[in-house]
Amino acid sequence: SEWFATLNAIENSQWFIIFDSGRAKEKKNRGHVMEKIKSDFARFLDRLIEMNEQNEKISLEFVQLTLSTALDNFIASHENYFLKLKTSFMSDGTWNLGRLINQQVHICRIYWSLSLFENVLALLDELGLIITDILNKVSEKSSGNSFFISTG
Repeated sequence: SEWFATLNAIENSQWFIIFDSGRAKEKKNRGHVMEKIKSDFARFLDRLIEMNEQNEKISLEFVQLTLSTALDNFIASHENYFLKLKTSFMSDGTWNLGRLINQQVHICRIYWSLSLFENVLALLDELGLIITDILNKVSEKSSGNSFFISTG
């Protein structure tokens, strides 16, 4: 279907199906629903999680671990890209200070949404140091005199 094609087109996305079979058992259609899911998503059965009263705790722990792993991978990907931007400073013509700042601010927003305020402050401090360093290097290369004067 269209929504599934859209979901699969999203780069670096992870998804899974959580089927709460407790309600389906009450309505006596668990088998039919499960077979429909299995036929529609035959290539993705490893992403199917069935929850019921017996395995609810295990399933919730699995979901929590999966989400935590996905978040770790997502943050690592952004941090690797940021590092690539940072190390490519002045080495190629495509480098862009705005892109570097946007990438770091994007990571900060993720941490902010998770209420990880100390991480946000640390990243903003790092960004401030990087910008100061870049301005100093640019001024040294361009005229030999620093146009950026540190006051701290």
